[in-house]
Amino acid sequence: MPSKHFRTDVCKIQAYSVKRLLEMGTDPSLETPSTQEECVAGLMAEINLDSPDGITVSIGPNQVNGTISVPIDVAHKVDHLVDSESPTFYVLANTNGNATYIRYVI
Repeated sequence: MPSKHFRTDVCKIQAYSVKRLLEMGTDPSLETPSTQEECVAGLMAEINLDSPDGITVSIGPNQVNGTISVPIDVAHKVDHLVDSESPTFYVLANTNGNATYIRYVI
């Protein structure tokens, strides 16, 4: 006889793929590292979020592809960015002692 117990899993995070842009003449080279903290800060600024709680970045300092996960209650803000004309956020980085921005597209 089938069980009458049901299990409902609730989604708590939403994950997004990100890609670092490397357009010649516009973006710093791949040798310019980005930090996970700056990735979180850049995303927070772009989606107007006050707290980094629950945001996870899985991308290395010199990698092109990665993943960002956000709590489900703020995923609609990232979805709005994804659906915009330019689904890009900017990450502050340091190249040879100068501040620059690395662009990531979601």
